[in-house]
Amino acid sequence: APFVIIRLIIIHNSSLTFFSDDAIYASFARFWVEHDFTHVFHPFWPPLYPFLSALIFPLIGNWETALRLVSLLSNLVLLIPIYFLAKTQTSKLTATFVCISIFLITPIVEKSIFPMSDMLAASLIISSLTTFYFALLKNEARIFIFSAALLGLTYLTRSEGIMFFGLSLFYLITYLTLHVVFKKMPLKKLKIL
Repeated sequence: APFVIIRLIIIHNSSLTFFSDDAIYASFARFWVEHDFTHVFHPFWPPLYPFLSALIFPLIGNWETALRLVSLLSNLVLLIPIYFLAKTQTSKLTATFVCISIFLITPIVEKSIFPMSDMLAASLIISSLTTFYFALLKNEARIFIFSAALLGLTYLTRSEGIMFFGLSLFYLITYLTLHVVFKKMPLKKLKIL
């Protein structure tokens, strides 16, 4: 909580000049608020980050702050899958320290206060890969579907997100093929692989 409050103070007391992607994202967010759906969807600029910014804008009234708050909230969401993944491998205390240290890494601090979609994309990618890992451990279709939905949201955040769908599909096909070919190999070793 103290680190979040410090970042909120930084966001509230600083201003950036829109000059690049952030200005384009603000324009698309404005289109969402104005219900101008003919300009919302673009082949190069995915709609999820502007959409989330448009949801926050009525509460804030400032486009830059709305975009920056989405980045900060995405940074907070990023800590949830990291905590659960670290907790399964170590202890609760270690998982807490891992989250605190990741929250304080300089590139993540910078990305969490800039009005760019990078933090939202990173949060969705890490969440998807973590849920994919838990889906393999528990072998539950619902978790696989949730992981796939997160990958879809990654594509709706950054166009490069389609790459992670391809990588996950390749891994799943490889995993299933190895399980069929090497029936004697324990599932645990395949999951670690």
